[in-house]
Amino acid sequence: MTNLCLHPLSDPRTGAALLAPADEHQVLVEWNRTDSPYPTDACLHDAFERQAAAHPDAEALVVGHERLTYRELNRRANRIAHHLRSLGVRPETPVGIFLPRTSDLICALLGVLKSGGAYVPLDPTHPIARLSFLLNDAQVHAVLTHASLAASLDGLAASAGPAPTVVCVDTDEGLALAPDTDPPPLARPDHLAYIIYTSGSTGRPKGVCLEHRNVVSFIHWCGELYSSRELSGVVATATVCFDASVLELFTPLSFGGKVILAENALAVPDLPAVNEIHLMDTVPSAIRELLRIGGLPTSLETVNLGGEAVPDDLIRALYQLPHIQRVYDQYGPTETTVVATCSLRDPREPSTIGRPIANTRAYLLNERLEPVAPGEAGELCLGGAGVARGYLNRPELTAKRFIPDPFSRAPGSRLYRTGDLCRYLPDGRLKFIGRADLQVKIRGFRIELGEIETALASLPSVAEAVARAWTAPDDSKKIVAYVVPVAGAAAPTEREIRDYLKTRLPDYMVPTSVVLLDRLPLSPNGKLDAQALPAPSPERPELSSAYAPPVTPLEKSLVAAWKRVLLIDTIGIDDSFLELGGDSLSLARVRRAIAPLTPQKLTMADLFRFATVRALAAFLETPVAKPTAKAPAPLARRNGTVCLANIGSYLVAKLMAFSEAVSPAATVLSVCPHPV
Repeated sequence: MTNLCLHPLSDPRTGAALLAPADEHQVLVEWNRTDSPYPTDACLHDAFERQAAAHPDAEALVVGHERLTYRELNRRANRIAHHLRSLGVRPETPVGIFLPRTSDLICALLGVLKSGGAYVPLDPTHPIARLSFLLNDAQVHAVLTHASLAASLDGLAASAGPAPTVVCVDTDEGLALAPDTDPPPLARPDHLAYIIYTSGSTGRPKGVCLEHRNVVSFIHWCGELYSSRELSGVVATATVCFDASVLELFTPLSFGGKVILAENALAVPDLPAVNEIHLMDTVPSAIRELLRIGGLPTSLETVNLGGEAVPDDLIRALYQLPHIQRVYDQYGPTETTVVATCSLRDPREPSTIGRPIANTRAYLLNERLEPVAPGEAGELCLGGAGVARGYLNRPELTAKRFIPDPFSRAPGSRLYRTGDLCRYLPDGRLKFIGRADLQVKIRGFRIELGEIETALASLPSVAEAVARAWTAPDDSKKIVAYVVPVAGAAAPTEREIRDYLKTRLPDYMVPTSVVLLDRLPLSPNGKLDAQALPAPSPERPELSSAYAPPVTPLEKSLVAAWKRVLLIDTIGIDDSFLELGGDSLSLARVRRAIAPLTPQKLTMADLFRFATVRALAAFLETPVAKPTAKAPAPLARRNGTVCLANIGSYLVAKLMAFSEAVSPAATVLSVCPHPV
């Protein structure tokens, strides 16, 4: 049982009791009885190694038409682990992962953990300035990548200080010579497992440091929550730069299940293994779009929703599908290891993020860090086994957000202050209310508006700037930047501002619209009057292309569809969908809107590739010849042994040849660079 410190609570100004003893015991003890045994002596990869030894021929990973057994996945990961150790990787050594969503990505994650190091995900689509900061801040010792990405990585490393060792997992001959046996264990449960960077309110991304013991406790809870059938087909849609990927990847691999890797949630309907999916974890905005297009597989039984508030109507819509048996509302910041509270939603009951999961404690506190009474709003503070070590190289911020736990006598116990406001329902479940600061969630991405404002303020022609989330008439959320130019200087154009931000921020943080103002609206006390900020204009923004009107009937129909989705009055046939503020979700709505205009089955990759109306119309009007797949080159051998460095390209060629014969659209989707 958790060792709690109970003491009389009173208002320091009046001396009056804030909570009756019975209420105090209820909120501090009864509603936090979550202690549950878990393997405290284990590391994150240990359970996978046991599964590989016990069931080597079971399927572990599906990527397109490629299928890997536990034996194959384990051997490839072992080679990476041994090679990393030969390069000096030891416990607490950060290793960058700079890879696309292929089987190499999963092998690399496991390989880093097996080596004893901690993985640091790096998104190849992020701007150079951000990637350089991450490499420098984490002091990455080595980076696992592909040969096709190595050139861009060389530039990053040069600008980030001492260059890490670059290992191309698809061509490096050192991997071919490395042993494929399990390496002797080095990491302990209190060593780092991974460092994931989140948006920072001061303009600097902050690295959250998670230890093996944090993640093992969480994965053990997952193993008790989900059945073996659910884990036999888990679709992984989250980028590894977000901790939802930890649930999707390591939970099934720890319990003998199977991971089905997808480019993103909207790619699920086109997966070759779509009918093998039983469990899906995603954000409400993505699942709503899949519902709209009828894209949820009939094999899907369980849905986890998180990253955003979950609307009641979405819960009802999911349960109306006969194959959906369970819908979980799961809440948790990266700082407390993926999920901190969970609710099995019932469409007949009030929305709730539920109760704390195993070995997690949840308290609602006022500004003096005292418990609030049931029914009152308070800041959610989380304690227990999932609380991270802290922020990398940010001791002041760590001390501010990770505070001593005043309700526990366990040495070193801490609480993480989430900044989220909640209240208790009568039975102790938690009702999410909103944020106490300017952090927002858009399409599941956690965004600190202060980071956007800092980037805006660094533009010399900008005097003042604020960023706010705006809800469009179709209920989609977008970021809008309000900019006051420097007096007497030429005002920056919207295109200049957006192009500048793209060099500093990930795509999902670049504002959809920019509004130029003479001054920011202020309240009588001199603070920003956010309610007085104008809505973004529906007029066509300034783009890199000149306006060209639609001419043909197809072009006019396509423009009309884009207007309905993007809520822009005027769109030219040479305008880029992404420059107009489009994203994966809006592109999926365009795909649905134009489906009646053509007999061709468009993939999301087609829409990204033909990103203007002119290009898309030409594609739809002209049949595209199917490329002839090249025969794969023979595998190179060294002393009669297959060289691992050539296996990747050989398998890709074989995969392309097979997939072109079976489903040409299935292979194209992997080029889509925008995760949902």
